Amino acid sequence: MTAPGGAEVMIILIILALLVVPLGLVIWNVVDVAKRTDAAFESAGQRRMVWIVLPVALMFIGVGWIVSVIYFVAIRPKVVDAEP
Repeated sequence: MTAPGGAEVMIILIILALLVVPLGLVIWNVVDVAKRTDAAFESAGQRRMVWIVLPVALMFIGVGWIVSVIYFVAIRPKVVDAEP
């Protein structure tokens, strides 16, 4: 058996990144939401539980990372501004 060449190593790294990065975004999303208060979410017109359950549930069909990006770009700034 020979050692993998440069192309094989690069493919393995790309596949690993495509698996780990989305999972990391979902985990980061859930941790960030969990440390925010319900009152901040209500003041921002959002429901805290939605932003915990939705990315985790959709992660199983491969689109949880998209929900996490939406949270970080559109929702999180409003929640942070609404915190006391």
